[in-house]
Amino acid sequence: MSIFKPYLIVFALALLLLASCKSDIKIENSNQHDEATATHDLNNETVIRLSKELNSLEMYDYSEFVLKQEMVRNNEYFDLLKVQLAAVKFNSSKKDEADTLLSSIQPSSKYYPDARRLIGIQAVKNSKFEIAAEALEDYFKVYSVNLPKTQTGRRDYVEAANYLTYAYKKLNRTKDYVTHIDCYPPTESEKDRSREILLGKIKADMDTAERMITTKDKEWEKIVEGAIKKSENLIWVNDLESGLAYIERARGYYYLGDYQEAEKSLVERNIEKPTSYYEIYLKQGTPDLAPSVYRDFWLGKIYLAKAEKAQEPDKVTYYAEAIKYFYPVLSKHEKFPRYGEALADFIACRNKLSAAGKKIVLPKSINDKIEVFMLKTENKD
Repeated sequence: MSIFKPYLIVFALALLLLASCKSDIKIENSNQHDEATATHDLNNETVIRLSKELNSLEMYDYSEFVLKQEMVRNNEYFDLLKVQLAAVKFNSSKKDEADTLLSSIQPSSKYYPDARRLIGIQAVKNSKFEIAAEALEDYFKVYSVNLPKTQTGRRDYVEAANYLTYAYKKLNRTKDYVTHIDCYPPTESEKDRSREILLGKIKADMDTAERMITTKDKEWEKIVEGAIKKSENLIWVNDLESGLAYIERARGYYYLGDYQEAEKSLVERNIEKPTSYYEIYLKQGTPDLAPSVYRDFWLGKIYLAKAEKAQEPDKVTYYAEAIKYFYPVLSKHEKFPRYGEALADFIACRNKLSAAGKKIVLPKSINDKIEVFMLKTENKD
């Protein structure tokens, strides 16, 4: 690969972001000073958005480079750029450097609330919910009165509201649920696809790891662990990407043999109503791809794996749980991508329960599918 390619990527991203930022800022006053200020805001907005894009590509060195270049010539927004630099450090696992940057921003700074926002978000990720709530409340004391005007500021505001809501839920402070989230419904041009893109990367990593497991390539564990870490950037918002990220986390923990954490990802920590998106998929004509179907499939796999390691009477309990989750996949979703695997696992559970003296009564439709599957298996042999 050419050594100039990374620089070309940075340059292209900068041009694209500059063009999009221009459409976000309107200069109503023709006064020369106002024009200069708006241009300065534009440069600042562009650099921060470029840094965020580079972070999403894991190009942390380039992200840091563009920020430091702007910090040299931009004293007015120095602390705001420093907050974004701290975000780069957190993303690149340089926590001590990030903490040092944030602690250097004084309470008298105009951008101290932005530093508190980042501190709060990191506290949520580390399950320090009291600290998170306090820091994010400091942010909203300022910005709920003076709403951010830039596109990046608006996204940061909504993100902070989502994290604070999550912290309140963990602290059982139900009366304090955040009402700021809907302040900025995004326009079509503003919709952020970064979460969708990151989820796609995580799924691709899990698919790669699964293929490597079958070939006994030992590097798969690192890929799975990396994908689980990436998913932490998605799980704090109660949306579709969050629910799907939890499913991929469960999948990863299942591959690693951590069935307890896999189960928690789907039972305790998943979106509150995993069936809430089913109607959307149904209207689109793809109900077999709904998150709830994947959730049931992986819970079936997890309980089957737990049954195989358990002692009596837990073994029977887990087989029964596995069947309970495989059943809706088999009975309603024949076009589910892993239907054959679900059916094979269902049969294995049924056979184990029958051997333990537990009678399983199934509808004729399911028995017919089992017979067809068994015939196909015998013919292959």
